[in-house]
Amino acid sequence: MFVFVVGDLEFFIILLLLQGIARTTKQRRQLIKRMEPLTKENEKLKEALKLIEKNVQRAQRERDLAESNMQDLEYQKGALSKQLATMSE
Repeated sequence: MFVFVVGDLEFFIILLLLQGIARTTKQRRQLIKRMEPLTKENEKLKEALKLIEKNVQRAQRERDLAESNMQDLEYQKGALSKQLATMSE
């Protein structure tokens, strides 16, 4: 077993270092405590973003379907116009 003899100056330096460590630990705890609401808010924002992305995808599918329906109607219009022209002759 080792026994160190520490002078007053060394003891003071060690005490200052330990106080610095304790202060840093306390500051870290305070920072974590302040971050907790931000973490919860971040989770809410992530969920909202997922919903927005789903809505965008659904809107794109609906747009694609509407475009497809429009093309079908234009084709049917053309086919009916040809039939009408044929019947008029």
